[in-house]
Amino acid sequence: MIKNKVYHDVKCLLEWGNKLGKYGVVKVQLIKRDSAPIFKQPMLLLCNYEIKDKEQAFGVYRMYLKRSKIEGVFKFLKEVLGWEEFQVRDFESIKSLLTLCYFVAGYFYEIESLLIQQDFIQFVAGLGGGKGKITRYYILKGFSCLFTKFKVDSWIEEHSITPEKLTEIMKFVQMGMMI
Repeated sequence: MIKNKVYHDVKCLLEWGNKLGKYGVVKVQLIKRDSAPIFKQPMLLLCNYEIKDKEQAFGVYRMYLKRSKIEGVFKFLKEVLGWEEFQVRDFESIKSLLTLCYFVAGYFYEIESLLIQQDFIQFVAGLGGGKGKITRYYILKGFSCLFTKFKVDSWIEEHSITPEKLTEIMKFVQMGMMI
């Protein structure tokens, strides 16, 4: 599936070499059944090691396909957990923290089939808008809602906001939304 369109019997044409100094280059062209390319231009993927054979070239392409999962984790870390503004400035500490997060994320991906059977995860996915679907996307969106609730509850407690004041704030927000 590419951009919400499903292609069947796609042929993957690979070329590889070490044309940029110490960097390996893999050229990927995806061809449809009718022999037309899916993309106007082939993908050029760079890696930091020498490509010696077709298996290594295809391995680089497979790693590229996993990139969106990695970007999804970074997006979650930045947007939901607020990691865009690190309090820790030491590079080694940041690397350790990211390593820990990827270890935990990898663990959850490994046990995903067991997780989705848990009532709590079903609740979290529903909170994320899953409407009965339990996917990583809805689970992360649900955790985002829980983190937001925790953050708001902490802020309310920290600033001693009374229920009356909170009601007043909500009325103000609702009026602003109607304008």
